[in-house]
Amino acid sequence: MNKMKPTRYIRSLDGLRGLAVLAVIAYHLNFPWASGGLLGVTIFFVLSGYLITNLLVIEYENNNRINLKNFWIRRARRLLPAMFTVLVTVTAWSTLFARPFLERLRDDFIPALLYYSNWWYIFQDLSYFEAMSTPSLLTHFWSLAIEEQFYIIWPLLIAGAFLCHMSKKQMVKLTLLMALLSSLLMALFYSSTTDPSRVYYGTDTRAFSLLIGAALAFIWPSQKLSKTIPASLRRSMDIIGAVCLTAILVMMVVVNQYDGFLYRGGMLLASLLTAVLLAVLIHPASKLGVFMTFKPLTWVGERSYGIYLWHFPVILLTSPQISTSETSLVTIAVQIALTLILSAISYKYIENPIRKGAVGSFYAKIQSRGWSIKQTTYRQWFTVGCIALLVTVSCIGLSFKSIGALQPEISSAGSATISEQSSDMPDADIKENSNKETTPAEKDEQPADEKVADDKVKQPQKAPTDYNITIIGDSVMVNVEPFIKTHFPNTTVNASIGRQLHEGTDLIKSMNQNNKLGDIVIIALGSNGSFTSDQLSDALEAVGSNRQIFLINTRVPRNWENIVNKRLEEAADHNPSVHLIDWYSTSSGRNEYFANDGIHLTQTGARAYAAMIAAEVQK
Repeated sequence: MNKMKPTRYIRSLDGLRGLAVLAVIAYHLNFPWASGGLLGVTIFFVLSGYLITNLLVIEYENNNRINLKNFWIRRARRLLPAMFTVLVTVTAWSTLFARPFLERLRDDFIPALLYYSNWWYIFQDLSYFEAMSTPSLLTHFWSLAIEEQFYIIWPLLIAGAFLCHMSKKQMVKLTLLMALLSSLLMALFYSSTTDPSRVYYGTDTRAFSLLIGAALAFIWPSQKLSKTIPASLRRSMDIIGAVCLTAILVMMVVVNQYDGFLYRGGMLLASLLTAVLLAVLIHPASKLGVFMTFKPLTWVGERSYGIYLWHFPVILLTSPQISTSETSLVTIAVQIALTLILSAISYKYIENPIRKGAVGSFYAKIQSRGWSIKQTTYRQWFTVGCIALLVTVSCIGLSFKSIGALQPEISSAGSATISEQSSDMPDADIKENSNKETTPAEKDEQPADEKVADDKVKQPQKAPTDYNITIIGDSVMVNVEPFIKTHFPNTTVNASIGRQLHEGTDLIKSMNQNNKLGDIVIIALGSNGSFTSDQLSDALEAVGSNRQIFLINTRVPRNWENIVNKRLEEAADHNPSVHLIDWYSTSSGRNEYFANDGIHLTQTGARAYAAMIAAEVQK
């Protein structure tokens, strides 16, 4: 019979968990000072790698074997109840009150349930960073999938290594070698010209964080650390830990998801810093460990799993579909409070009881005939009824096609359809929208009593026909094209669904080579995702210094909005021939400008956008 000696509970690790999950929440709330909050997941990975490996090593040392079945049962008892509760509750709520989210939920439910969400998103080419359609309430399950895959594979490898009589030193070397290989794969697969979601989601490219934590477990076993160490050594240890903690916090503030540094060594550095910090916090003599047991932080850390599960759907479901002003502090406070309340309820009434054997005890009672249906209390009946209702509603939602899904209003006539251009690459025939006869559904006539543009935007006089303007845009510009033509009839507009800046650069180069660029070039890109400063410089260089360039910033309810607008502003500040057109400020507080997705424009918005461009160009 296997006997597991009780392991030392390390309260400071709850503090670290609390810090990690708060960083992730701040990132998903789009706080500008938390652009690197996604590193909270890296902290979780290192922690998981350490704790799981530490448990496996202790079990082998105590029993000379590892009971894999018991290990996986313990993991399932810890993880599945809360996960299943969130899946069912979110699906039921979406079925009843938020049907636009059901389309993505239906696709993502099974991958989330079976822990392969990350590979599902990779093979479906679904970006973590650049989702223009209705976002998925289960996107954040990608990290749970990676951890669960690790929980399945890693114990088998550890058990196999012990069976082969490998020494701990050999295991450390092999583990670090695999970690190095994983980090190299991330660096090799990353490309600054494509969305980084493949390397962000991949088990192969993220495993190094888990493996670094695992290597630490072999080197620094928690049960073999002595509280009695020299004071000078303790001080040095705490200083090193504090430096690592500070470095991690700085990275969370200064990096963002599009920084090449993050994928070419940044996440590896964050993992190593976390491992060193972890080693300090684990040590029983550490004063920094005492500091990290700050009660509110450890309270959050104890419930961090539930908080992580709940926070993302809560944020999405409580955020307005269209918002042209900063998210209010009240909304943020409600979102955080709801997340904490739901996770606290889950922790107290679902996770803890099941982890402590409530289901097993109940089953044992039935087996021994020590229970009958007459003994069921009203509270138990109520609980069973709620579960049955949630499951039933969820099944209905997943089984029948949802109605009322959000669709972007992106056709020039105000409908929800658009014909994508056949090609916009250099070696293809470029079909410019100006060659098509496109007119708005309501023409450009307007009742005298209808105010079209923002008060901040003055409607300019109609431009002379000798204005030679080229506009490169994405699907937002498709709405605007017919209204631009009322100001500048000979404007060439080339707009395409989902276009990124680097694709626009290729198009600009091709048009320039074919003498199809106007004297004025307007670039309206950034709604579909961010770009690097180098990519923007390449686009400006492709236009040439002999032309006037106008960059239009963006208003998009996604976490790349601030990054895009900052880089556009910097480019305009440093280049005398580059001018910034401030759509972000112009559209502030004007919800009527936007379609249901908060990105594409209504006809009123398209008119205002065109008027803004005309006013800036004619200055």
